[in-house]
Amino acid sequence: AYCFVSRNDWPEYCRISADISDTADYDTWLGSIQKFRDNLTAKGLRPVQIDTNPSDLLAWCKARGRDIDSRSRSLYAVSRLGELDKN
Repeated sequence: AYCFVSRNDWPEYCRISADISDTADYDTWLGSIQKFRDNLTAKGLRPVQIDTNPSDLLAWCKARGRDIDSRSRSLYAVSRLGELDKN
């Protein structure tokens, strides 16, 4: 599972993320996400996109005392996937 954010939410996603520059380019990020998905699919895995609202991610991380970085975003995506599987 991986976090996916809309173009509209991109500025806020960057603002709250400790490891993403406020000036990061959405289209560049989108290309890296596509490459990530393609690599996983080529290995026979099924990546699952978790549509991510920055305020929900922020609240989740704050509740756990975590900075928002790649590790926290990964854990958030896996957590959300688990919630979706329960439904």
